[in-house]
Amino acid sequence: VKDGTDFVAEMSFDGGVSFTTVNRTDNSFEIDGVTMSFNSTIADGETVTFNADANVDAMVDKVKEFVDGYNDIIDTLHTKVKEKKYGRESYADTDEYLPLTDEQREEMSEDEIEKWEKKAQTGLLSNDSTLYRIMNNMRSAMNQIVGEDGLGLYQFGIQTSSDYTQGGKLVIDEEIFVPDSYVDVKTVNPILAKEWNYEKNNGLNPM
Repeated sequence: VKDGTDFVAEMSFDGGVSFTTVNRTDNSFEIDGVTMSFNSTIADGETVTFNADANVDAMVDKVKEFVDGYNDIIDTLHTKVKEKKYGRESYADTDEYLPLTDEQREEMSEDEIEKWEKKAQTGLLSNDSTLYRIMNNMRSAMNQIVGEDGLGLYQFGIQTSSDYTQGGKLVIDEEIFVPDSYVDVKTVNPILAKEWNYEKNNGLNPM
């Protein structure tokens, strides 16, 4: 039985401009999301050329999933800050549903208590300054310019809706976003990662 040897090769990912020494204990491994399997011996000094195309459809689906998740959060926050207290839909309304006291609960049925509490909880976050801050941070994150090339999501057809009633949801221009020549995995990923980090640094959770 012969002892095995590690896979060692000088590999270039920019057409031969620069080379990186790759050392692996297995002949099948992953680099930048690309799985490589070497099933035969490569002679010393032998050059092997390979091409790898990005899975554009998968990238499009992932970005759309990100946008949908972002919009769900924006929709929830926007609904809460705009929600009026029950019975106070206008300045002329005077009804007010305060938290029930123990005495009031004793005089009411479970169904009556449940309905009352639902009304009492409506609009509690109306015009909440913390939620407004979170929404502003999220919108700022989506407009960040990334890297020396000044890349932004708008260059990929992803931008904030012009409809102010949507609270800053993102919209995708399919004509710009979908073409293979414009959707580049290595370019879009760092931008989304940058937005993610911005949100985390501003007290938000990843989407």
